[in-house]
Amino acid sequence: MRKNNQCFRGFSLLVLTMICFAGAVSGQNGQNMRIHFVAPRAVINNFAGHSNTTGIGLPAGYDIVQITSSNAAAFLAAAPPRLQYVYQQLQPGTQLRRRVNEVQNISRDSVHVNYYLVDDRTGISHTSSGNFLGVRVNRNDGTSDSLYHVWPSGNGFTLSNGTFQGRVRLGEYQLEEDQSHRDGGVLSIQEVVLHESFHTQLIDRWTKWPGYITYGADEMHYTDEILGDQETAFNEGAGTFYGFTINGPGLTTLDDFFTNANYRYFLEGQSVCAGYPELYTVSARRSRTVGTATWWDYRWRDVPGFFLMFNENNATNFFANFWRYGASNRDTAGAFLSYAFNSMWRDTLKRYLTYACNRLAIKMETYNASPAGQADANKLSSLFPFALLDLITHFQMTATEYQEDYRRNYPNQNPRAYTEYFTRRNAIKTLIQGDIAASPIQFSQALQRLVTYCKTPANIW
Repeated sequence: MRKNNQCFRGFSLLVLTMICFAGAVSGQNGQNMRIHFVAPRAVINNFAGHSNTTGIGLPAGYDIVQITSSNAAAFLAAAPPRLQYVYQQLQPGTQLRRRVNEVQNISRDSVHVNYYLVDDRTGISHTSSGNFLGVRVNRNDGTSDSLYHVWPSGNGFTLSNGTFQGRVRLGEYQLEEDQSHRDGGVLSIQEVVLHESFHTQLIDRWTKWPGYITYGADEMHYTDEILGDQETAFNEGAGTFYGFTINGPGLTTLDDFFTNANYRYFLEGQSVCAGYPELYTVSARRSRTVGTATWWDYRWRDVPGFFLMFNENNATNFFANFWRYGASNRDTAGAFLSYAFNSMWRDTLKRYLTYACNRLAIKMETYNASPAGQADANKLSSLFPFALLDLITHFQMTATEYQEDYRRNYPNQNPRAYTEYFTRRNAIKTLIQGDIAASPIQFSQALQRLVTYCKTPANIW
């Protein structure tokens, strides 16, 4: 999840995959979920018949109860305000629940998702936090109570019986003292619910690297950081995109980021990518010291295009702008994105932006050839996802680099756009060259030029 350009590590799947679950599974879209209340044992003891039905490791001194229709009133009486808010917004018929249903449809509702709402106002043990991530959370004013609290996290994994479970963990303290003060206010709370919900859908291995290596030596990730691989940036960026479908002010902040022609990315000195000559030979980069570590700052145009795919803000931009402009309406664009994500929810080797281009273009071409697409006067060319990724990486990748990254995902078919795009690429680049060379960067103007090009009938098939 994003945190004012700072995000903390996700949760290790190595432990989670060993935990078994027994419970009923509903086949209805968005219904394959349960909500649980986690609180100090004295609070949970007031709920008759409570039990840890999901087998999740709990912080020392805490207990758990599943919230049902029979005890919902008792939960609302006992829970603090932000947990009440999340519970209420997860009920059927709300905007958040509709978006959560869309996210859970990525796996076609195959992942049984459990939401753990934790009343952690008195803190949790740092050394005995169970399956929850204990962090010293700074309040909005920068102060801290010096206690450890639950940091938002989410993951999905395969159980020993071949079924799938997802877990989303949210703590009252972080929601109240941090999340609710970000851009969007309470919408930022809904954003983090969606972000962590997305993490339940791309199951099992997060990255090809063990542990938290891709987050660098500090085991944290930042929205403006060049991370250790593409998969991590993809997963974090896609989660934030879904959050921004509700949190408009957060999306505006992202737009502002892409106008910045100055130093806006950084690379930890102790990072997987720090050893690549393409990055350490950039003469314009600047160093600074954070604690005892060296960080290197980069401008957008100084970062080689390939390595811009290692940044989560760029992944968020790709999905958010496809959602906004990739079809005649956002529902259709959202369906295209769901198709793309569904193709990789169980395949950890497909979670790359170039593979998303493949899937999106295929879906667009299928739609454009359909009766609905033929009647759609505002449809776009399937060139759009390829051009959008090129724009985000400032057209710096060579055709060979772009195509090699695309081919290493081993797509089972190629859209026509894949061939057509590279015959038109130089002409498309010429259209937007002045915009991306400007200061501030005219990113929105360049994007609109791509949209106009992709709405031209001669470019659509």
